[in-house]
Amino acid sequence: MAPRDWPPKKDLGKARRQARRGERREARQEAFGTAFSGLTNALRESGLGNDEADRFSRLILSRPSVTIGRGGRIRHKGQRYDAADFATSALADFVTGRTAERRNKAAIEGDPGYLQELASLGLTRDEALAALDEQRRRQILDFGDPSFTNDPRLAGEAGANPFSTSRMMRQAYDQQLSGVRQASNRLGTLFGGGYASGVAGADRAYAGQSTEAIRSLQDLLAGLSKQSAGARQSYELGRGASLQSAAQRLLESGQIHAALPPSLKNLGYNYWNDRRNRKSELYAGWKGRGRPNYVSWKGRM
Repeated sequence: MAPRDWPPKKDLGKARRQARRGERREARQEAFGTAFSGLTNALRESGLGNDEADRFSRLILSRPSVTIGRGGRIRHKGQRYDAADFATSALADFVTGRTAERRNKAAIEGDPGYLQELASLGLTRDEALAALDEQRRRQILDFGDPSFTNDPRLAGEAGANPFSTSRMMRQAYDQQLSGVRQASNRLGTLFGGGYASGVAGADRAYAGQSTEAIRSLQDLLAGLSKQSAGARQSYELGRGASLQSAAQRLLESGQIHAALPPSLKNLGYNYWNDRRNRKSELYAGWKGRGRPNYVSWKGRM
């Protein structure tokens, strides 16, 4: 009997089926890897730790309503997502516990007791800031230097104040110069060393007075800014304490529950079609020659 150069037809069909299974296996692994890495990275960027992002990604992708397609594309309830975009979907928020956190936050921030405490804290803060702002305004206006404010109106008022500290010091300096000139003229030293010495003394006195006045104003304004920051910090601390108190009160009354991720199990991963029959498992998405467009498989990677 002559040797055969090709396998029997039944062996050829078996080889083809095995090749197709291998291709589908590779496609599944590639699709899952792309979807898993994209989803995990997006969850990490949202603030989750590495272990949490890994665990939540597997739980999200294993939900029965999630299907993984070629290129790591994800289908969920009739919509397609990129893996990174799916990290902000309603399903991802539910699995990671963000949905529960938002519900609890809305319930706490709408609590009448919390709102009343918040209003009281805000009133105290606003009154303190208003008093400090008025004191700051008065000090700048009395000093009369527009460079200490960014408010155009206050700068104009400060510069136009005829009785400001800076203007009074300038007038005193001009009077001292005039007195030095008159004295030098009487003594016949107007164009000599006596006049120059008198002017230098007046300049030193004026510079010392101006420096001391500016330093005092700067210290005062810095103290007012510190008090303003303290008033704002007191409000934030009080708001945090009120928020915590309201959360504890609602938790004890049963109106909210601990915002923990739901207890879920990994149910395996769906690839395009489910495994309801053998034909859909083997040939779903197959479009002629080459690799399948989408593969169908359900199980654990």
